[in-house]
Amino acid sequence: ESTKYSDWDFLVIVKKDITLKEKRKIAKAIREKLADSYIPCDVIVKSEKEIEYYKDFVGTATREALKEGVSL
Repeated sequence: ESTKYSDWDFLVIVKKDITLKEKRKIAKAIREKLADSYIPCDVIVKSEKEIEYYKDFVGTATREALKEGVSL
């Protein structure tokens, strides 16, 4: 349930498998850009392969994002 005080949650899907270090670098860059506009956010970066694996796991952020999220 979102309120006017809620942060934004972003699920970033990349085509190829990448390292955790690369995922953190992407997430950090997005958070920093949005922070410039005072937009609080959480950023999760996953590969298409990971999305396919986690999409049906009940209670995961991946499943909820695919079910309730809006594509940008």
